Amino acid sequence: KGDSLSLLQQWRRAGITADVSNPPPVPNVVLRSVKMKVTVAKDAPLGLREFRIATSLGISSVGQLLIVDDPVVMESAANNTVAQAQGVKLPCVLAGKLEVVEDLDYFKFDVVVPGSSLHAVADTLHRAGLIDSTLVFDLYARYRHLDRGVEAGAYELGRNLNMEQILMALQTARPEELFVTIPEGYTIKKTAAALDKGGLIKGADYIAAAVPAGYKYDFLKDLPAGLSLEGFLFPDTYLVPRNATAKQLIQLQLDEFAKNWTAARKAQAAQRGLNALQIVTIASMIEREARFDDDRPKVASVIYNRLARGMLLQIDATVLYAKGVWQSSVTYDDRKINSPYNTYLHTGLPPGPIANPGLKAIDAALQPAQTDFLYYVSDPQGHNHYAKTSDEFAQLLKKYGLQ
Repeated sequence: KGDSLSLLQQWRRAGITADVSNPPPVPNVVLRSVKMKVTVAKDAPLGLREFRIATSLGISSVGQLLIVDDPVVMESAANNTVAQAQGVKLPCVLAGKLEVVEDLDYFKFDVVVPGSSLHAVADTLHRAGLIDSTLVFDLYARYRHLDRGVEAGAYELGRNLNMEQILMALQTARPEELFVTIPEGYTIKKTAAALDKGGLIKGADYIAAAVPAGYKYDFLKDLPAGLSLEGFLFPDTYLVPRNATAKQLIQLQLDEFAKNWTAARKAQAAQRGLNALQIVTIASMIEREARFDDDRPKVASVIYNRLARGMLLQIDATVLYAKGVWQSSVTYDDRKINSPYNTYLHTGLPPGPIANPGLKAIDAALQPAQTDFLYYVSDPQGHNHYAKTSDEFAQLLKKYGLQ
């Protein structure tokens, strides 16, 4: 944790000293910002220096310090303006002086390991001067039944809080970053609804940002005008800042797609004479039509076999996409919806993806099973059953009560 903190965080610590020795291991509780004092020897070389930072809590990291001999430059740097001597914003001290760089009226710290003991946190609070006795704090916490492990996350405590208020504040961490999970097969519209429910990002902002303009990736070059980024917003779990924007999340998704759209997968698509848009469109139908791993390559084979014969794909999921709803089945009237996405009315692939597929569906589109299947039905448990002829298909419909 210590080595990954930003420069400002590195220097907002209690009791910082310049230490070139090997520091002790990083504890579970990381101090973030309190009063900081820095002492530099009178004969210390001026200019930019790099130090290993070690605190009394055993936290260590590597930071930079600008050592100057001009009080004007010192004052400039202390006020967070550019240190004129070097043209950089860095912690700055006057050689041979003891300077109070920062004195905050609040105390911030991170709990790195979930379930860290309250005693470990109490020790940190005692060192920071927020409580007088760890023993009294521990005993009072037990009396109040608030002595459970402390959640991982960020905490900010005012210096005027009493023991009861501190204990209550420790019951819930405020994470600086949050995990956002986007399931495989979600559309942009459904993802937006989930984001609205989560409250981190507005769904309307997500929909507005999910267009190709402003994003430069080679796999987007074949998108026709008017299409969104549907299909390329890779489903996964992302760690995003609490104040993340819709565009930042979309950027993460596109970056993840780029990482998975490897040279090997590009070559497999090229061997089939298909571009990224066509592969992802096929994969999106596979994602929506196959719930289980062993079904994905078989559904892919049905799609390719029907395309090769010039047959209508007749995929229900494309009808639901055209309808703009998420439901378990389609009706006879649904299949008459006038839309280029309706594969009951139009041969070939729909204009673009109907969902955002995961990697398994993409790989199934690239490596379909070798079969003669032209039809399939899904049973109530979601497993698909396949047929080579219309007669076999009719028998499957009758068998599973779908006729």
